[in-house]
Formats: sequence, C-alpha cells, structure tokens
Amino acid sequence: MTTQLRIGVIGGGIAGLTAAYRLLQQGHQVTLWEQNRQLGGQAAAFPVAGTALEYFYHHLFMSDRDIVALIEELGIGDRLLWLPSKVGFYARGRIYPLASALDVLRLGVIPFHDRLRLGLVTFYLQHVRDWRKFEEVTAAEWLRRALGRRAFERVWGPQLRAKFGPRAGEVSMAWFWNKIYLRTQSRESLFKPERLGYIEGSFNVLIDRLAEAIREIGGEIRAGVGTAAIWRDDDEWVVRDTEGVETWHDAIVATIPSPLFARLFPDLPEDYKAKLTGTVYQAAVTLLLQSRHALSDIYWLNIGDPEVPFTGIIEHTNFMPPER
Repeated sequence: MTTQLRIGVIGGGIAGLTAAYRLLQQGHQVTLWEQNRQLGGQAAAFPVAGTALEYFYHHLFMSDRDIVALIEELGIGDRLLWLPSKVGFYARGRIYPLASALDVLRLGVIPFHDRLRLGLVTFYLQHVRDWRKFEEVTAAEWLRRALGRRAFERVWGPQLRAKFGPRAGEVSMAWFWNKIYLRTQSRESLFKPERLGYIEGSFNVLIDRLAEAIREIGGEIRAGVGTAAIWRDDDEWVVRDTEGVETWHDAIVATIPSPLFARLFPDLPEDYKAKLTGTVYQAAVTLLLQSRHALSDIYWLNIGDPEVPFTGIIEHTNFMPPER
C-alpha cells in the first residue's frame, strides 16, 4: 500500500495539473498553486469572436501519445480532432506551398539543384531516429554544410535568426532535427499533408476537465495565489504563498521555469542551483490579430525573408474553422 504523502505542486499549467491529477490517483494529498486566476499556463485560451483562442498557438502531433491518452481518459476524446495542416514559406514577396516533397522541389527561392539537395537533407532528417548524433553540433553549422551556404541563407538561416536572434548560432542541431521529425510523425506519407490535433472548443476544454477531475478526487487548487518562498524545516518542506499562508509538505513538484524556482528556494545546494540557473531562456512574443479577411489559405506560414523580424504567421481559422 502506498504511503500517503502531502505534496505541493507549483504551477497550474498542463504539466502541473497533470502531475497533481496523477499524484491524487496514487492516493496522495495534493495542493496546487497557480499565480494567475486562469489555469492552463501558455495553453490557456480567452474568448474572441464567439469562440476561444489560445494566448499562444497550440496543436498536437500524432506522436504526442501521452496527452492524447490523457484526453481519452478524461472522457473528452470525442472533442479531439485531427485536421489537415497547410504549410507555406514566404520569401522575396511570394508565398510558396511547403507541405510535401513536391513542394520542396518547387521552392523557387533557390536553384533547382539546391532544391534537390534540400529535399534529400529533409528526407534524411525525417528518417533519423537517434537524435544524439546531433547533440554536439549547432544547427547553423550542420545545415550550412549539408545544404550549402546559399540554400541555408535563403531558407533556414533567416528562420533561425528571427527565432533566436544573436543566439541563433548556438542552437543545437538536435533541436532542429526534432522540429523536422515531429512533423514527419504526423504524416501518413511524404506526399500527404500532415494532420495536427486540436480540441474542439480550445485547450480550455482539457484544462477545465483536468481541474474538475482534481477537485473530484480531493485535490485543492489555489488559483490566483502564487508561491512566495520555499524552505526546508527538518524533514518537511514549507511553502509560503503570496497571501502569507504557510503549509507543510513531504514533497514539492515545481513545474515553473527553473530560474524562478531557484529564486523561490535560495537554500538549494549550490551545484543544483547552478543547473537551474545555467539554462538560458529565449523569450518569444506572440501578437494576436483579428482580421475580417483571410491573409492566405495557409495555416502555418514560415517567414524566410531576412527583412521581416518574425518567424511565422499562424492563421488559426485556416486550421480550425471558426464555426467549430
């Protein structure tokens, strides 16, 4: 029989909510804090034009088996839709479809022999299984060597620089491989478009159902209450929240950014604190625009123009029709 522990979960995004739910299923006593009144973290949605839209665009890949299984377990599997996704590439004032192998061969921003090379490199990356071979090399270095300088500078180079700014040259090739590989897993074949998952009604449907399930089995959710400090008291962990309430726990699960956790718990061992604070985070800004007219018929438009200071335009209603 499992010994019941008092566990505190910091952060009410999907990771924190899922951790709380699983721990409660194992018989533990769980309290979760989320500083925002709305649960869900970056997957949370807000009302717009009669529907709901995530603050930061979200979809699922077919390889996201764990969250798909969770959606089914919570009884909302009928709300999960697998929809075709149209991908494009903008450069030199023109939009190019980029959803299949044939589209790569039609990508007019580079000569035909460079397109062949781009297609072969993409095919290779789609079929690599061991990401560890890419750990010790940067994406810029590997892609420049594999594609040639011209194809790199006209296709992926602008994307890396727009996404990572001055740190573009430090990004691991393992990260880039994962982006290619994930999309491959959501295709039935090279010549068919990828299919991505989306929850009818937005990801709020999942977030609300998770919160409901947590409360049903005895969990406590303190939305709108942040964590001010954490410290050790003999064999227990003490959490002081932003309302000044102190609670004692046998264990703490933190699903917040590592540097923030290090600030909440200044008495961490120095070697562990160094790991938490040593990770460099890259900020991102997502601008949400509501338009009367479609910009294009493409859901995910990659920007390959070095004069454009952002990486993409994600036109949500080209993926999930507004009436749904």
